[in-house]
Amino acid sequence: MKFTHLQRKTVSLIVLAAFVGLLHGWSMPAQAATKAGNSETTIAQGDSGPNFIEAESGKTPAISKGKKFPWLFVGLGVVVIGVALYFLVIKKTNYTLNVTLGAGCTGTPAATATYEKGTVVSYNYTPQAGFGLVKVTVDGVAAPAAGTITMDKDKTLAVTATAMDIRGTWLVTATGLTAASFHITFTGTTTSGTLKLVEFTNTGSYTVNGENISFGIGGGITFTGKFTTSTNMNGTHTYGNWSAVKGAASTSIPAVPQAIGPLKTK
Repeated sequence: MKFTHLQRKTVSLIVLAAFVGLLHGWSMPAQAATKAGNSETTIAQGDSGPNFIEAESGKTPAISKGKKFPWLFVGLGVVVIGVALYFLVIKKTNYTLNVTLGAGCTGTPAATATYEKGTVVSYNYTPQAGFGLVKVTVDGVAAPAAGTITMDKDKTLAVTATAMDIRGTWLVTATGLTAASFHITFTGTTTSGTLKLVEFTNTGSYTVNGENISFGIGGGITFTGKFTTSTNMNGTHTYGNWSAVKGAASTSIPAVPQAIGPLKTK
């Protein structure tokens, strides 16, 4: 059974108080007996009559049967006080950091561990290939992907990562190109593959590293950016900015397919 710091402190104080109470209870009868013995002795000594021997032999032997010095209690008291000081002052409380690492996450600490009270634990997590947007919570409260935790109680660190799958068709909106919007179909794996524009003749390839995206559509036009959610991404390209939404319906294909290129400047 594991006790918290407050519980250990409370138990130690109770044990210490109980020992003090025992010593106090032991001393009260001894004092009473000593006073009673002195009184009888005084009476006996004051009697010079023939009953002197009888009075002396009949009185309570307060002195001969008095309490001996409580060495046992003293020894126990030293032990009790030592234990109390150990838990209250010397011993440092240990706290547990419960770590839950979800699929697609890598980093440290990777497992549950125990730390002394006041220890500052550093953590850092990143997504594995095909995952992005690492989410970290400490006791259910959102926290950065990298930071520190001060162990002042038992805590829970949970890490999750959203699986990012670029495969499928995306509606792309872009500036600086001859078409303001178009659809791209990505085919391959979650980390690399080929692409083709639906309404145009452009083709190319892509790579995904966690939440980071890079792809080209030919003609020297390269797109870089990030997933913002599993169905949204945005960034910049060679001639402007872009954003994309997954699963949007395709527009009509032009009667005469053509390639997208940069807008001509005067």
